[in-house]
Amino acid sequence: NAPHRAETTAKALGVEILCAPFEDKAVQATFTRQAPFGLIFSSHVLEHTYHPAEIIRCAASLQNEGDHLIISVPYFPGELSMMVIGFLPHLHSFMPSSLERLFNSQGYQVLDTRITERCNMTMIAKKSAVIIPREQHAVLPAAAWEKKFISALGMGKCAGSLRRLWWNRKTDIGGQ
Repeated sequence: NAPHRAETTAKALGVEILCAPFEDKAVQATFTRQAPFGLIFSSHVLEHTYHPAEIIRCAASLQNEGDHLIISVPYFPGELSMMVIGFLPHLHSFMPSSLERLFNSQGYQVLDTRITERCNMTMIAKKSAVIIPREQHAVLPAAAWEKKFISALGMGKCAGSLRRLWWNRKTDIGGQ
């Protein structure tokens, strides 16, 4: 979405760069003329979008049954607490269960989630007319989220009505 980056990249690589959101009507029209796409890959983009389901729906409209979608996003349990709370460019956080439900709702069967690390989750899916539920993913209960933030931000102790928080990015430990 940065015109100067798009222009620089287009010149450097000699390729057409579309400088607009993926879900933009003009972008989708351009992609539709080039479709179908056997593989669509996205790395750390979905968490920045206002409507992730719309992005996956647009991808599905550009693919045929049997085509693949690979998406990498930050993995919520491994994300640093202050980054989740205060890093506003990330509009969404994902767990395997939430991302799989999103894929399934748009006609994708998840094939693999094993490429999940402490801070990163990659999901591989195939567009399919039939969605077969996979094994249940662990759901992080709200109490675990609360515990994560209370612990990481040192919120377990009350230091009065006015608080000043500190936080160490390397250790995900904070205090007040």
